[in-house]
Amino acid sequence: MRLRGSALCAGIALVFAVVGLTVSPVFASYGSDGGLTVDPTQMNAGGHVMIDSSGWKPVTSVTITLHSTPVVLSTETADGNGGVQAQVTIPSSAEAGAHTIVLTGTAANGDPREVSTAFTVTSGSGSLPRTGAAISALVIVGLVLLAGGIALSTARKRATR
Repeated sequence: MRLRGSALCAGIALVFAVVGLTVSPVFASYGSDGGLTVDPTQMNAGGHVMIDSSGWKPVTSVTITLHSTPVVLSTETADGNGGVQAQVTIPSSAEAGAHTIVLTGTAANGDPREVSTAFTVTSGSGSLPRTGAAISALVIVGLVLLAGGIALSTARKRATR
């Protein structure tokens, strides 16, 4: 009984170790202009992205546009520190491929300002993005380890009889 418990604990620990080492983030942020971050940098048409930008004149309008064929996604007001944070929806009519997200408004010094970053629309289907880790292989490994532990425990019991 003690061997089975040890084998089971070892199998579970191994599965958790493998999961911890192989799971990676699904999306990453990218800021191309020091004052603009889009997260994620690729999304299906119809999906949502977070825009975070700084360096704008406080309490002024900042327009967020998706370029190739320009489509205004949102007009936001910079906060008291000149920051803009917004969640915008990529139009379901956006074609798959390379695009640019452009923010235009007034810089902190009062001059006109435009910042942009590359963005990829991954499909025009409007389907939801796939999230999470693919764990089917890890589950199979865990089950094989569990079965091996049970087999060793059973063999040990038979050998001691």
